[in-house]
Amino acid sequence: ASYAGAGGAQAEKVAWRDDLAVAKEAARASGRPLFIDFTGVTCQNCRKVEKSIFEKDEFAAAVAGRAEPVRLYTDRQAPPEVKLKDAANRLLMEQLGSVTLPLYVLMSPDGEVLRAMGYEPAFKVQDFVDFLEVPRR
Repeated sequence: ASYAGAGGAQAEKVAWRDDLAVAKEAARASGRPLFIDFTGVTCQNCRKVEKSIFEKDEFAAAVAGRAEPVRLYTDRQAPPEVKLKDAANRLLMEQLGSVTLPLYVLMSPDGEVLRAMGYEPAFKVQDFVDFLEVPRR
């Protein structure tokens, strides 16, 4: 379970995956891109976006219809297999050019970054709905 859904909190509106390989397979099968939410347990701005954007019906509907959502944590320390997985997620984030959370990436099923954005305090739901539009080439 994701951190945001832990501790008796109500279920999330988005069906987040937590395994990038599984999410890529789903993206290939659906023909849709991945929407990657790089997040961390200790990231306050991540929690702000989760509560003010990701829990809105408009965002949930947009991501369900346009992308395969995957949430990749980068800072959990236990158990050891989770710590290793998060280290790999951190490395991927660095390879994509960022070390700052949160980071949002729209990626093709074959790993091509279509767009990426970091945190902005003034984010609105529409910013994320627009972000989910696959850029035309």
